Amino acid sequence: MAIRAILFDLGDTLFRLHPLPEDFRPALAGVLRDVVAEADAVQFAGEIQDAIRDAWEASSGPGLTAEVDNAGTIADVLEGIENSDLPRLARRLADVFGKADVARFEAGEDCGDRVATFLNRGVRLGLVSNTSTRPDLLAGYMDQVGLTASLFQTMLFSSATGMRKPNPKVYERALRRMGTRPDETLFVGDRVGEDIRGPMAAGMYAVLTHEFRQEDPGSARPIAVVRELLDVHEVLRTLRT
Repeated sequence: MAIRAILFDLGDTLFRLHPLPEDFRPALAGVLRDVVAEADAVQFAGEIQDAIRDAWEASSGPGLTAEVDNAGTIADVLEGIENSDLPRLARRLADVFGKADVARFEAGEDCGDRVATFLNRGVRLGLVSNTSTRPDLLAGYMDQVGLTASLFQTMLFSSATGMRKPNPKVYERALRRMGTRPDETLFVGDRVGEDIRGPMAAGMYAVLTHEFRQEDPGSARPIAVVRELLDVHEVLRTLRT
């Protein structure tokens, strides 16, 4: 079966993803000082950091695929303060995490060019990423490194849909947007559960990349495990694209 589309994961698939900082309290307090006293800013910063971490931990259990709403979690913490535009303040504070998320991306100068080589094969390209960061923050960084929207037929971020891989609805939505059947679509990513088992359960072919992370496929059976992204070209040749 010829492959007509490739769906890529983002972090640790198209570029390296470094760990997030452990302590966000100073940056959070810096935003809060605009609306509350210094002592309250420090206290709220600690409560927000704890609440976000608790929400992330609670969302990561087996079978849980709802994306964390950072702004909603923060708004709950700040519910008691007097502020005429609490949703806007919560979004500003959520962006502290989002900007730190983007700052940990490490993309090489040829990042966009590597992805563009797959367009030369006449296949459609899409992006499916788990992230709690706002899509426009991600898109701004991607434009800077050459991963422009023109490369992709769809860019599906869990922060916009509220659903994380490996929720089957994520793959169904991606396939609808791509306009391809599962058996003519290849998924490429670095995580076995989200990028191999999930797509294969949806009927797609899947490739595990070890370029930036080396997760053991275990009993999963990806069609290939590649050392770097461009090795996917050889996989496509074997699938007679």
